[in-house]
Amino acid sequence: MALGDYVKGVPKPKTTSYSQLTNSPVPSSGTPLIAPPKPIAAAPYYGGTVPSPAAKQVTPTYSGPMYGNVGGAVSSIPNSAGGPITGGGMAAAQSAPRNPMTYDQFSDDMAATDSIFMDQKSAYANALKKFIEDNDRQKGIVQGDARIAREGVARNRQNGLTSLSEDFASRGLSSSGMFRKELDNAGGQYDKQRDQVDLGEKNAVDDLSFRRAKYEQENGEQGTNIQAARREAFARLAASQGLT
Repeated sequence: MALGDYVKGVPKPKTTSYSQLTNSPVPSSGTPLIAPPKPIAAAPYYGGTVPSPAAKQVTPTYSGPMYGNVGGAVSSIPNSAGGPITGGGMAAAQSAPRNPMTYDQFSDDMAATDSIFMDQKSAYANALKKFIEDNDRQKGIVQGDARIAREGVARNRQNGLTSLSEDFASRGLSSSGMFRKELDNAGGQYDKQRDQVDLGEKNAVDDLSFRRAKYEQENGEQGTNIQAARREAFARLAASQGLT
């Protein structure tokens, strides 16, 4: 049989239009259709890709004596040698005790910050100033009295020896040995009076000088009272600042 005759003998298939295909009922299986998830596109950045939101970001955790368990970065702290102190090294640096401050390191500038000490220092200085002024005044009085006393002794000497000479002259004994003896005795008495004045002045001035030196030793710039007040100021500063 020829091919053409065979084709003519095959029945034509039943045709269906497009509208019939789209509108024809399709039996349901009972399971809803769910679209598959769309993949998340990777966007380039700095030569790489943005990770998927599902990717878990892991933050490094540091542990040590000074941190415990802390997440995140740890900043390094330079030590005195210039290198970083981290972990136990930092804890050791913080717990290292400070050297206590000594009284020899307590400078005048530090003492000047203590108002109580400065008030005491001012009071001692004023008291010393007044004492010195009074001491100088008393010394001046002693020296003035001694000068007047010496002038009086000199005047009495002149008057006394003159009267003695006139008395012996009136009796014609001005050239006698008795007159010479009486003249020497009278002159010696006046010398003793002058020496007593000089000694009294010296003792009084020495006593005033001793009192002044003692007062300066107690209340002067380096006196015992000032040093005691300074040590009290050091104790107050050390207690308030934790220097000991």
